[in-house]
Amino acid sequence: MNGLALDLISEVKEWLEDLLKEEENEVVYGEILAYMEVLTIIREYLREDERAAYGLDFDVDQYYFGRMAKRKKGLENDSIQQTR
Repeated sequence: MNGLALDLISEVKEWLEDLLKEEENEVVYGEILAYMEVLTIIREYLREDERAAYGLDFDVDQYYFGRMAKRKKGLENDSIQQTR
């Protein structure tokens, strides 16, 4: 297992989590997509039996697009409640 790769993957995941907390705009959306692509490239490079050790044993797009959709839905619900 490569320590540098583990550190990079961990950092990218942290950056994604931070971006998911920010107000959505084109720049934030673009950064999220770029970091998702980084994780996807690394994931595809790894053998299937290595992915769990590197924390990439999941579908990156499905996970993060799902998180973004939940976040957007939550923000919409918040704005609806605030107008009441």
